[in-house]
Amino acid sequence: MEFDWAPVYETARPSIFSVTLIPSNESRAELTSLAMRIAGTVGGLTQDQRDNKIDYALRTMKCVTGFSVGAVVQGQGIAILTCAHGLSEFFKGTDPITPEQINRLFTVRVTCRHNENGFYAAGGDLMNGRRNFTLGRVARIDYSRDLMLVVINRAHLRMHGGAVCNEDHPSMLICPGDPDPATSECLMVSCPRLKADLMSLGRISTRRTTAQLNTVNAVGFNFEILEVQMVGGHGSSGAPLINREGQVIGLLHGGDSSHSYFVGVQHLRAFLLQQGPH
Repeated sequence: MEFDWAPVYETARPSIFSVTLIPSNESRAELTSLAMRIAGTVGGLTQDQRDNKIDYALRTMKCVTGFSVGAVVQGQGIAILTCAHGLSEFFKGTDPITPEQINRLFTVRVTCRHNENGFYAAGGDLMNGRRNFTLGRVARIDYSRDLMLVVINRAHLRMHGGAVCNEDHPSMLICPGDPDPATSECLMVSCPRLKADLMSLGRISTRRTTAQLNTVNAVGFNFEILEVQMVGGHGSSGAPLINREGQVIGLLHGGDSSHSYFVGVQHLRAFLLQQGPH
């Protein structure tokens, strides 16, 4: 009998956020220096290609998906887990930048699916309409595992129109064990830019390490990957991979035309158990 994923999807939707990091114009000189330092370490590029890479990094918003993993600051904040690689033009594992630098050099904007769906319902212009965003801050980052924790003030989270969003944004449950690749069907829910509540279904095909991927690993990622027969949209990076029990078993790192690659759940558990500022 085919499994009904609808209840799992509906339960996950309120926990999903869109996270955007925007380079600060006031910090352009420092951002340029960081981007030049990283671009200079990438082999096989001409000077024009390096210049184009730097220009792209400085003028492009970094849009990713995140999901709620807990309340912080006496319940007045929401902790959102997402990926770190949206900032990879500015760091390497051996040459990191701190959360304090990120918060100074970038504006971190967050919106929930209630806000986005309200925007659609009001007939907002999908490409050019004005949205309401909540300012967040980066609290913690792990470059080698491609993980980043963003925190927002719950009272500042807005609906379309400016009212405070009083809807629930429950913390997602992190799976306490490891999924079995032989039997694991799974669901991904993401919020890429301009497309809230995107759902993808797939099946885990195998486990790999980042060293086994046929990609350039200039950042220095080092973690176990779940390879899933699934394709996500641009901006879905950071989205949760969910099992039938509604538990998170991975976080979207990247992919190609036929498969997606997720940070293994053991890395999520370890990251969230770390003691650090929220």
